[in-house]
Amino acid sequence: MKKLALLPLLLLSACATQHQAASQNYRPTGQASAVQITGELFKDYGLIDVKHSAVIRFNGSDQIKVKLDRQFFGDGVGSAFNGQPTSANCSGRPVNRYTTEVRCMVFVGNEKTVTLTF
Repeated sequence: MKKLALLPLLLLSACATQHQAASQNYRPTGQASAVQITGELFKDYGLIDVKHSAVIRFNGSDQIKVKLDRQFFGDGVGSAFNGQPTSANCSGRPVNRYTTEVRCMVFVGNEKTVTLTF
């Protein structure tokens, strides 16, 4: 009976996968402390298709969410950081037949801060 109860949990956990980018530091102009920027790439498996998205985090808090198309391209706008708008531009590049490298450039105001690679 316990094995049957675990089956739905296993099926639900297989519905979404994620890949994390290495964290990078960004020091805003005039600030003494650096901001740690990291992100995760999500693949949500539906009945018909796969939806991709990226979440960019500043110091561990969700800052920017980007919906990606089938080729892993997408733009996202996040909440303000230190009074400046935040955004990310993501693009995909095939590495081989089964793997795509996704790079997201993160901007604060008009300044490019880091490029996260998934």
